[in-house]
Amino acid sequence: MAWRNPYYDPARPHHTAQGFENPEPYGRDAGDLQRWRRERRAEGLPHPPAEGYAAFQSRWWQRADFSEPGDAAWWLGHACVLVRKHGLHVLTDPVLSPRASPLSFAGPLRRTPVPASVAELPRIDVVLISHNH
Repeated sequence: MAWRNPYYDPARPHHTAQGFENPEPYGRDAGDLQRWRRERRAEGLPHPPAEGYAAFQSRWWQRADFSEPGDAAWWLGHACVLVRKHGLHVLTDPVLSPRASPLSFAGPLRRTPVPASVAELPRIDVVLISHNH
């Protein structure tokens, strides 16, 4: 008997009996990305904090503290999260540099400092990469 997607909903275009399928055309060209970036720039997106980044940083930013025992999670900026569960440390999408990019000279600059340096991280057991950086 073939496997059937238990979440199959024919009313949703990305659902199939075999599983998820991306309804977007394959091989999107760079023109889509350029158009998206142009539209965001024209609309001034993303909007900065109303009181500015300095006020946001002084009110909300804090250095990550890994010293407390037990299960915990720390948001380290952008898509980077460190999760400790039963003593196991899982790091998702590590971006601990000044830019959210795989390149040191290109990509968006951080608006706030990194909450922890690589040297400050506890022993990492698993690294999960969900998308390119």
